[in-house]
Amino acid sequence: MSSTIFSDQPVADPCNGKLSIRDGARVFFIHVRDIDWIEASGNYVEIHVGAKTYLHRETMNGFLGRLPSHEFARIHRSTVVNLNRIRELRAIERGEYEVIMESGQALETNLSLGRLRELIEGV
Repeated sequence: MSSTIFSDQPVADPCNGKLSIRDGARVFFIHVRDIDWIEASGNYVEIHVGAKTYLHRETMNGFLGRLPSHEFARIHRSTVVNLNRIRELRAIERGEYEVIMESGQALETNLSLGRLRELIEGV
């Protein structure tokens, strides 16, 4: 086996779009397209994939650098979303919105409606 499989850093395989993620004593292989959203938690990231959450030791900036920038975007200081998994934008206050994921999870954002639309529509 390759030593990169057990690295603390996720390794994206450009051929199959997978990341290896160490969560405790286990290593999981996750398709990048299956990631719903990622939340910063100190020097860790919580990777949300369907009903599962993986805790991985790496900063948000480091992890974000391993993801395709055309599919993932930071919507808040501590939150990155898979743009293909956004279901809707919901107004919560004048000029403020929350992002609703396909799973129904509501996420806080500090981006304007215009900027959110640009990200989602790929403008």
